[in-house]
Amino acid sequence: MVLAAVLFTYVGLADASACSFVNFRFFFGTDSETDMTVRSGQPCSIPLVTGGRASYSSMVISRPPRNGTARANSSGATYQSRPGYRGPDSFAFTASGTTPHRTGSTTIEVRITVQ
Repeated sequence: MVLAAVLFTYVGLADASACSFVNFRFFFGTDSETDMTVRSGQPCSIPLVTGGRASYSSMVISRPPRNGTARANSSGATYQSRPGYRGPDSFAFTASGTTPHRTGSTTIEVRITVQ
């Protein structure tokens, strides 16, 4: 089984304190979770990078947030709260892909603290 690792980096012009993550790894076929802290109204992106010989073929928002928006594209997921909102939020995205030994998907739950 090949491990598909997700690497988080901050992308944008605001300082790094506007957006932070807890790094995690996942296996296709096993769900995972992470935590995010973001400033109210600011976008926060989670780039998805697979490791080894794994690759992903699609990514979709499988459960939208209640207090903002989340978008998925070919490079990851981006969350942005409603301007002025502060408090908890969450969303989930599902990545599908392949390893040399299997095809599968994983759902990543993102728990968010909006400051």
